[in-house]
Amino acid sequence: RSSSSKLLSAAVQPLSTSSSRSNSSLNLSARPASLSSLPSFGSFSRYDHLATSTSAQHLHQPQHLVVLKLHGCCSMGYRGVAALRQLKHLQTLVLDNCKEVQAAEAISQDLLPPQLVSLTLRGLPFGNAFSGCVNIPACAGALTRLELASLDAAHSGQLRRVLSFFPNLQELSLAGSPDVSDAALKKLAFPKLQLLNLSSTRVTDQAIEQLMRLPVLRMLNLRGCNLVTDAGLLIFELCHSLQELDLSECACVSDRGVHAVMQGVRSLVSLNVVGCKAVSRE
Repeated sequence: RSSSSKLLSAAVQPLSTSSSRSNSSLNLSARPASLSSLPSFGSFSRYDHLATSTSAQHLHQPQHLVVLKLHGCCSMGYRGVAALRQLKHLQTLVLDNCKEVQAAEAISQDLLPPQLVSLTLRGLPFGNAFSGCVNIPACAGALTRLELASLDAAHSGQLRRVLSFFPNLQELSLAGSPDVSDAALKKLAFPKLQLLNLSSTRVTDQAIEQLMRLPVLRMLNLRGCNLVTDAGLLIFELCHSLQELDLSECACVSDRGVHAVMQGVRSLVSLNVVGCKAVSRE
């Protein structure tokens, strides 16, 4: 392996507030360090060795691992993702800036652990959802939380295809992905979706019309969505479940739109308009 391979630091994080340390959570980041201080997980210095292995036996008792977070692990490839399927109790997986993994292909090639309930793919190239043989992920029915944030080159049609795999989502974030537009949300139905984060995307008023099909949407984040206007905010009166709305830093939102939301959305308890320059302080 190349000498440029990154080393790891690891921290075990408890899943509860009790004082005893839990072995159910492992957090790996690309900072030079040693795992020797964590004998319960074994010791290895190069992430390449774990990422390309077909076995998860490098971790001590991996069957007990419930949460796994990998940050900036540039050597993480598809064989490494597929190896995680051996972690039989893994419920939460975070891949953050692991640039060798393409988000769409990791999902559509069914490489993920089947029992996942929460998946975060952040800062990855999106890739091609139709590359190779496309399969519905084994975790499709179990997954309730999906974060596809800061994706690079996310094609709307392919993103729509990926999202359609997960009908039981309750939380979805596409934040910070500049290629996400109205087309990515077209004709998608999430009957259980309660939290949606579209901050810093290119969605417009047309997307708000589509969001009215979400029957239990409770929280919506449109922070920094500069294509959303007052005209779009008038549509929110059709949403009877919305409780929290973030419109901060939306350049085209003015007093007129804010007034329409406050008057029309009876269920609303929180409205954030910080940084909206066209909204008066009154």
